[in-house]
Amino acid sequence: MTAPLVLPDGVRLPLRNELEGPRAERDRLWAQVEKASLRPGFVVHSSESPEFACFFEVNVDANRLWRLFVALAVELFGQGMSFPMPADQLGAADTNADTDAVSESDTDAVSESDTVNVGGRSVMTPPPMVPRHAVSESDTVNVDGVDDGVSTAGGDTTVEGAGAHCQLLLSDADEELALIGTAPLSQILQPLGEIDYQLAHDGWIHFGLVSESEGRVSGVFVTPTKHLQVWAQDREIVASVLRGHGLVERDELAFLASYPVVVEPPEHAPSEFLSAGDLRIALGEEIAPG
Repeated sequence: MTAPLVLPDGVRLPLRNELEGPRAERDRLWAQVEKASLRPGFVVHSSESPEFACFFEVNVDANRLWRLFVALAVELFGQGMSFPMPADQLGAADTNADTDAVSESDTDAVSESDTVNVGGRSVMTPPPMVPRHAVSESDTVNVDGVDDGVSTAGGDTTVEGAGAHCQLLLSDADEELALIGTAPLSQILQPLGEIDYQLAHDGWIHFGLVSESEGRVSGVFVTPTKHLQVWAQDREIVASVLRGHGLVERDELAFLASYPVVVEPPEHAPSEFLSAGDLRIALGEEIAPG
């Protein structure tokens, strides 16, 4: 059997007495919560859009989310960059596997509109690109972030090289993603790594990276409820990264975003969370100073 998904410290399913509204509505929501079955893994859908070939949605334990985000970003945007697989994850591709419902997913067509329907849910397509501005490039970046024992499972997350230019977007959970800046990947990962715990556990923000080349878009995003969405050109490259982090492809997968949730400050956060507005200011100064 698959172990249940480890949820973010700042997002959880509600208790029955925390549900609001008329009794019939509370009973309906509680029935959903009682039946919630959240587990690690990923689903993938083919796309008919000329901008991207496939779309992934990924559940990963919250204490492993940051490292997987970095690995996907390096794979998508990290030309010339290296990112070592942690020793505790080598050969761990079957760690979360169970004996049922693990097979090639049926591929569903994705339309070219602003939203796509995946498993009955509307999902935004990648945000449009905007013109980049001049930035400097660094050679090496360490994205260890906060040494809290849970935010960077696997230890060292050093990446070398500058990587391609991509755009960082971040906003409040109830707002559309807003552009912070454009820079080489390494220049973006450095300040993000300093707040990796908040990025993985704060249910009031969502964020991501996107890049476009000759009309082809790639992106990796983290939703407010902390599952990943990936737009890519090569299905097997992304799937290989996910399998290398112990995740298996599934025919169906439930996400926390499909249920009522409680968003609250984590009790044992290493530091106070910044608001999305303050994060945009701070990250903008780091990524595009002046």
